[in-house]
Amino acid sequence: SKATVSVLNWVCVHRPPCAPTQRPRVRAPLFKMMQMYQQAANHAVGAFGQGDYRASADAYLRAFWLAPEKDDLMRYQIFSAYTGILREQRALPKDGDFLALEEIAGDSGELLHFRTEGAFVLGVLHGHKKEPETAAKLYHQVVAMGEGATKEALSKEVVLTLNGKMEKVAAAKLIATNVGMAKDNLPQC
Repeated sequence: SKATVSVLNWVCVHRPPCAPTQRPRVRAPLFKMMQMYQQAANHAVGAFGQGDYRASADAYLRAFWLAPEKDDLMRYQIFSAYTGILREQRALPKDGDFLALEEIAGDSGELLHFRTEGAFVLGVLHGHKKEPETAAKLYHQVVAMGEGATKEALSKEVVLTLNGKMEKVAAAKLIATNVGMAKDNLPQC
């Protein structure tokens, strides 16, 4: 039988055109899922290179949702590119971005480095919206998640491009960075 991957819960809560705000519902052979994942990632990189940061963010988010495995080594690089576009205000966040980040940050089945990144960036976005109480709550959530991290969560690895080279990075470092930035941002709330 053909291997199939089911990525659940496609819900687009806004009128078209919109970014996927939750995992797309796709049932396809694994090779097709990999192809869709790669196409979304390539589109994101191309759109970023052309300065179309909104299209890039949408494509990075779609690639993130389409990743065939939660522990895919490249998945964090894709997610980090998405959150970086929003955090650096290269593209204005849409309601769908807030919903996606809320889902990721609150998903107990998600890997902790994604959850802390999602909650941290959500805090930054609420800070940009002049909502300091909400931002502070999210920063406290990041700190609590980091302080409660299990050895298993800290032992994961991801691949990032650093100084033009692809390198493995420990999730523990990513989580600690998110916790540190959240603590740094708390006095501003």
